[in-house]
Amino acid sequence: MVDEIYNQAIMVNWLQILFLGFLLKISSAEVTVIIGGEVDGLLEIPTTVVETYSPDCGLFEAGLPPIPVARKLLGATYLDGFIYICGGYNLILSVKECYKLNLSNKTQGWVPIAPLIKGRFNFKMVSANGLIYAVGGEGPFSEHDDIEVYDPATDIWSDFVTFTGFRLSFCAAVSETEEELYLVGGVDGNGLKRRLESLNLQTKEWRRLPDMLENRTSCGCGIFGNSLIAVGGWGHAGPNGGVISAVKTAEFFDFQEGKWLEFPSMHARRTEFFLGVYPDRQLVTAFGGYQGAHINTIEEFDGESDWDFLAQDLKEPKSEMAGVTVPDGIILENC
Repeated sequence: MVDEIYNQAIMVNWLQILFLGFLLKISSAEVTVIIGGEVDGLLEIPTTVVETYSPDCGLFEAGLPPIPVARKLLGATYLDGFIYICGGYNLILSVKECYKLNLSNKTQGWVPIAPLIKGRFNFKMVSANGLIYAVGGEGPFSEHDDIEVYDPATDIWSDFVTFTGFRLSFCAAVSETEEELYLVGGVDGNGLKRRLESLNLQTKEWRRLPDMLENRTSCGCGIFGNSLIAVGGWGHAGPNGGVISAVKTAEFFDFQEGKWLEFPSMHARRTEFFLGVYPDRQLVTAFGGYQGAHINTIEEFDGESDWDFLAQDLKEPKSEMAGVTVPDGIILENC
């Protein structure tokens, strides 16, 4: 009993440290854009739907056009006033197509740009230092253990670097300095699912960091101040490991301490969802996902001790969507 009380006190203490740096910050709300995904249907079909959310408004209508082709397991990122999307799942064909949406001229719609070098689905797209990176993923007949980089100034994709080994169904996040790319969880070449690695985007050098506390694939993740948070995903539920299922647990890696620590669990078990992270608002928000069926609920952690469901839901239950978080002032909030 004493040990349990002590462990709870330690957890609360770390949560206070995690959020302490943001208590005096006030900012306008960023806007998260949820793009595509898989919805219920005879064959669990992809969708073209685009939805917008902000901490101030919740879900709101921003007038963003649907994506040109229904896609799930696509990649998306935001850079310098544009949302970029690429790839996506197709049973037979290799999907290389990419598009961009100018948020200052959204009536123009999604404009084609140079296609990926390799068709990719179940991959991640991130942006840093004015460039866009397509990270890993799968093709119709093989997995990809590499990264390609896109320069918007030249409209050219180039080979960038290869992984240290096999990696699939991971999460990716870029440091606030835009110097490091983190790969979180996913299945590695040894069948393990707790790996954390960082890639220096300047030197192209990989570094192995401490493993997570739990197995996670297809989880949500993001940079939150001096920490990297990992939430949900496919894991092992029940006593003694149990069976593989969607989990609701969460943890964070403290960069200063160099170790993983427990974070409060969500109410719903979720995998294949999108995680929005808003450090200036002390918020973490989970959108949709899968837990044996698609779900449309949204829940958020507000820097206290627990998660809460929002009164609003996504337009329809969905998973395998892409998402981006756009800086405040770019998309007009319509509460």
